[in-house]
Amino acid sequence: MWTLLSIALLLLASKIAEEICHRLKQPSVVGYIIAGIVLGPTGLAVVSASPDIQLFFELGAIFLFFLIGFEEIDVPGLMTVFRKKLFYAAVLAFIIPLAFSFQFFVMFGYAQVTALAISAVFSITSLGVLAKVLMDLGYIRKPIGLVTFTTGAIVEFLGLLFVSIAIKMLDNPSNMLLDLVFFAATMIVYFIVAAVVGIYAMPRLLGTIRKYGKTKEISLGILIGVILLFVVFAEWSGLHGAIGALLLGIMLSPLSKEIHAEIAKGMQGLGYGLFVPMFFAGMGIYFNFSFTTLPVVIIVGVLFLNSVGKFLGALVGAIVTKLSAPIAVSFSMMSKGAVDMALMLTLFTIGIVDDRLFSLYIFSVLIVAIIFPTLMKASIKRANVSPDETTGVMTPAYMRTAGTDIMAKDLMSIFVESVHQEMALDEFMLEHPDYETVNHFVFDDDAKLVGMIFKKDISAPRERWRAMRVKDCMRREVTTVLANEDASSVLEKMITTSEPNLPVVDVDDVRVVIGSISRSDINNILFRRNDHA
Repeated sequence: MWTLLSIALLLLASKIAEEICHRLKQPSVVGYIIAGIVLGPTGLAVVSASPDIQLFFELGAIFLFFLIGFEEIDVPGLMTVFRKKLFYAAVLAFIIPLAFSFQFFVMFGYAQVTALAISAVFSITSLGVLAKVLMDLGYIRKPIGLVTFTTGAIVEFLGLLFVSIAIKMLDNPSNMLLDLVFFAATMIVYFIVAAVVGIYAMPRLLGTIRKYGKTKEISLGILIGVILLFVVFAEWSGLHGAIGALLLGIMLSPLSKEIHAEIAKGMQGLGYGLFVPMFFAGMGIYFNFSFTTLPVVIIVGVLFLNSVGKFLGALVGAIVTKLSAPIAVSFSMMSKGAVDMALMLTLFTIGIVDDRLFSLYIFSVLIVAIIFPTLMKASIKRANVSPDETTGVMTPAYMRTAGTDIMAKDLMSIFVESVHQEMALDEFMLEHPDYETVNHFVFDDDAKLVGMIFKKDISAPRERWRAMRVKDCMRREVTTVLANEDASSVLEKMITTSEPNLPVVDVDDVRVVIGSISRSDINNILFRRNDHA
């Protein structure tokens, strides 16, 4: 009975506090934590972290990490940013604060691997919080919104990777090199299994259930069961269960729009309605003021590193890589209050950090979470980023956040690079010198799409070009985009196929091309459309 009463009080207090924070333009997580502090041992002492309550906290961590992987981390999309200055800026925005934090904690007696784990949490950016602030400020569909979102996504991914490695290294500190090799092998095996389930098994399973299932919410129940099985599998493999949920979420992220929306609807309702608020309220229950007994230099150092230090590290990275609007980008990297706190609680529950450092970190995040939106708003108003600077850095995860109502027909160009299949190959190459940079769509006598041709398709010797036709070299299997297809799916296709542009086809006849779409088209039309709105 007392367990049910504790859950009821925590949930009611968390949701009421969330509503208050929403009206005060503050992050929901601030309300959750304050609710836990008020009801927990530090406050009224009506709720404690009993084993039954801790189970809800653990489930909250699993749901939160799965949703982070499913909604925020887009590995294929992030790989397309590799070698661009935005990627290097993000790496520096993570590495510089990491290095200073690491030296700070080692100087005060922390073991190196422990210091690495803690420093990675300090250096991470919470993309979910950043996206929410960008949406609230109305900048998510502007070039500066894309730049900060993508930078934050890279920093978040790096932080998750470093903390995962550090946790694994702490399992066997006497033989770290062997443990790292084993960890890498475990990650590869886990990724392969998760990929098979995410790319092949789950879409077919959910499709079959949708077609033949009669039971209400059977898809959601089976999905939760699969997630929990993967958490157990991760624990057996030597990974932390929450990291296992994160990796599964990453592998399920590229699913089709319909399946992605179906999963998101159920998991968000259950996660954000029950388990995630309970998880963050649990942080409030664990919170106490014992951190005031720490040396003043540690308290000041933690507060500095988690705010000003994070800002300065990101600022150096933005200036070195010559990003536009370095101040706005740097303030955006200060977003805290989601994945970082979840990771810190993980470090606390497995004994890597004590209650004093844990509570001090929570205290510092509450301060940052409250002042961050104001700093972000003041700096982003002065930001001036051209759409040209964002070409090639847009990811499907960004479009799922910023462009949920945008379809291919809204972003396509009506100008189509088209050729007839009977055109002589040498004539084609003479009349279309841009064949080296864009796909040209090939049509028959009925103006129906029959193929696509690009530089890589032409392998015949030059002396044979005059005798050959376009149809002799073209690809007959063409990846197309439906006019009513959502923008995130379009980007997903471009990334997986590495195509510079794709044909947009009629919904009723996929051989009728009505336009062409490229990543630059999406950038330019999206931002121009938003400026005119």
